Amino acid sequence: MVTGSFVICICGKGGVGKTTVTALITKALVEENKKIRLLVIDADPVSGAASALGIKDPRSVGEVREEIISGVGSGRGKEIKDNLDYILLSTLIERDDFNFLAMGMTETLGCFCPVNTILKRAITSLSSSFDVVLIDAEAGIEQLHRKVIGGVDLLLIVTDPSQRGFATAGIIKKITEQHPQLRPKKMGLIINRYRDGLDNLKAHAYNENLDVWGIIPEDEAISNLDLRGSPIYGISKNAQSYESVKNILVQVLKREVI
Repeated sequence: MVTGSFVICICGKGGVGKTTVTALITKALVEENKKIRLLVIDADPVSGAASALGIKDPRSVGEVREEIISGVGSGRGKEIKDNLDYILLSTLIERDDFNFLAMGMTETLGCFCPVNTILKRAITSLSSSFDVVLIDAEAGIEQLHRKVIGGVDLLLIVTDPSQRGFATAGIIKKITEQHPQLRPKKMGLIINRYRDGLDNLKAHAYNENLDVWGIIPEDEAISNLDLRGSPIYGISKNAQSYESVKNILVQVLKREVI
């Protein structure tokens, strides 16, 4: 087990299945190590990870941000700052298997950088209590730019078999390499919804200078869960997609966190 928080970030083009991969990784981490202290952060404003993990209507950090802005405007700034940790904790959903935090959306326009800075510090402090922090990022690299939680140990770039997915993955890799403050300790590609044409997909990855760390097959079990509106987290441990993700974790992390 690693000491301190090991931060894993899932990113990629919109629609490639980042949230599904996040739910599968969450399940694999929990199943492989029952004692793991895991914090899953849904950093996508759409909040898809909550549904994928079976969490209903979480209170988000975005809502807290709006409350802080409103409170500062009404002269309650010091009171809010003194109680920020408690306010943020009210958004944390604690379960026996993992904890969950939704970043959510904000409605207020304008620049509130000081407020965002305070929130980021509080989130960093909160995450230090966990062995692993798993972030489901929004499409692109915006979450990396914002540094929602300090540095990233492991960046998993997800793509589907589309050429646009590979192109976006390549852009993410290039940008993170060009900016040292964004550069993760490890970075690799996961090909999601694989059906056929493996050689062709590997060629796409090679052209984008991407290391393929694993392939997740198109899985009817996931489609069936989606059709029923059931959480992906409830997928059978015998499902092909889950087995693939578990193998990826073992190979990539060498059991550092599982």
